[in-house]
Amino acid sequence: MKKILFIDCGYSGVSGDLLISSLAGIIGRDEMLHFLTKVLSKIMPNSNYHCDLISKISSGIEGLYLDFHAHSKDQEQHVEVLKSHEDIHVSQPHSHHHQSMKNSEKSHNPHHHHHYSIANMEVDLKDGLSVHPFSAKAVEVALFVLRQLIEAESQIHGVPIDKVHLHEIGSRDTILDICGVIFGLEKVGVFNEIDPVVINISPVAVGGGQVKCAHGIMPVPAPATTKLLEIGKIAFKKGPVDFELATPTGIALLASLNLLGYLTNDISDYNQMILKSGIGVGTLQFPDRANILRSFLYQAKSSPKTGNSHFDLFLTNNSLGNTHDVYKVETNVDDVRGEILGNLITLLVKSGALDVSIIPTLTKKNRPGQLIAVVCHDKDIERLSSILISETGSLGVRISSSSRICLKREIVSYDVMLDKRMVNFKVKIARNKKDQIIQQKIEFDDLEKISKILDKPIRIIERQLWKLIN
Repeated sequence: MKKILFIDCGYSGVSGDLLISSLAGIIGRDEMLHFLTKVLSKIMPNSNYHCDLISKISSGIEGLYLDFHAHSKDQEQHVEVLKSHEDIHVSQPHSHHHQSMKNSEKSHNPHHHHHYSIANMEVDLKDGLSVHPFSAKAVEVALFVLRQLIEAESQIHGVPIDKVHLHEIGSRDTILDICGVIFGLEKVGVFNEIDPVVINISPVAVGGGQVKCAHGIMPVPAPATTKLLEIGKIAFKKGPVDFELATPTGIALLASLNLLGYLTNDISDYNQMILKSGIGVGTLQFPDRANILRSFLYQAKSSPKTGNSHFDLFLTNNSLGNTHDVYKVETNVDDVRGEILGNLITLLVKSGALDVSIIPTLTKKNRPGQLIAVVCHDKDIERLSSILISETGSLGVRISSSSRICLKREIVSYDVMLDKRMVNFKVKIARNKKDQIIQQKIEFDDLEKISKILDKPIRIIERQLWKLIN
């Protein structure tokens, strides 16, 4: 059944480290800390740093707090000194990290800028992501977040993107924040190919008052944060305190997830049950409230689509596999030639379609035509509908929803000696909820590759491989 990650940003705002800490409460403190340490070892090899996720209480509420400081051993590395402390509510001049995070205002000359280029940031981000086997979707989102930060700063300062430097968009702690949040989302299941977890957020509390930026005193939300709220179409509210509660990195993460289709508002009809929750604690101590960010992983107990209690009961208790909701986008065409349809299938699959069918049919005026049906997740509906319309010239599409049951799948890799050659191939195994094998199949791409290497028919290669592993 559908799972939902709800992030409560309406109480104390949002920042990169608060997201990391709250997600660590869901996936496990030790797992998150191990990952963060690996990232720091990769991107800051010449620095002394301290990184820990510690238990902290804010106004009687206990959660996890990201305690991170770093001191550069080598000035040529241009690593700024990052220091967490409790009395900061004004941003440092050039880093844009605010109420919940780090501050270097007291530890370096605010008029001396270490020029940390966009290219360096992208290299560091890719290096940080390289310590874990992330999915392609996770890497896409991480790089997109950095681009949104750069684009926002470029627009508000009126400078070309390649002229934006470190002092305008943050430092290596920003890279750590992006990596840590993407790791948490990956572990929760947001980037799953099958049955992905969807994200819902409350309107973001941005705080109030004023903030000190590189170009003087600015009202909250600061210019970079405001631009990211605009770009990402993120709902926000002022208050509840006169401090800056939402950082550019935190908003850039939410904005990117929204722009790439990972946020949804369509959860009101679900009967929800909390599976896990996490609380991140910020640096500041507010006089009348806790400084926390809460994340909840929900499980939808029943599908809102059918209204049929017997069918819903079957979906919940079936012994075959996990159930989740999918959508069908379809259109009829009668004037599109075969080459266009073939290319269309390739485009749709590359853009997230779970399945594409083209079925012969009769259209208006009894003309022979094709019914094009695309099965997809809700976050991909708009993108796939646009492809259908633009590639076929169709004047519209139909959208419907349904539930589907999916068997558990795993890929097992084998290395065997065949005709005096070592060959590698993978077997896809499907199991039901009782862990019984329903189907197993050698990947055809591997059969085709081995067939070419050994110059033998695929059917003979397949028979020999089964004999070797059974």
